[in-house]
Amino acid sequence: MGLDTTHDAWHGAYSGFNRFRHAVADAAGINLDEHWNSTTLTDDMLHTGDWEPTDPLFTLLDHSDCEGHIVWQRLTPLADRLESLLPNLEESVAPYRGWGPRGWTEQFIHGCRDAARQQENLGFH
Repeated sequence: MGLDTTHDAWHGAYSGFNRFRHAVADAAGINLDEHWNSTTLTDDMLHTGDWEPTDPLFTLLDHSDCEGHIVWQRLTPLADRLESLLPNLEESVAPYRGWGPRGWTEQFIHGCRDAARQQENLGFH
């Protein structure tokens, strides 16, 4: 079991997705645990994307890790924001496949751009 998204943005363990989001938050100078403890968003808002983030990165950081979707209109700003963080992310933490915070982020950016190009929401399941 794990998290799977549409448009090949993420396929893997929930724990890996949690590490991915923490790495992205750290690269942006955000303490994710403090942010999550201070958020006033409801579960329904997080699952449906029915809220306006102050930073496109919060679209990813605050989203449910198991269901819902990110609306396609938010995907290009999110991809652009993630791309700006790439220089701050480690190349790899594993000797195989080059996977690590940077590789995960590059894959997620690709999935966001693919979904946005097709004007399709990025689904989480």
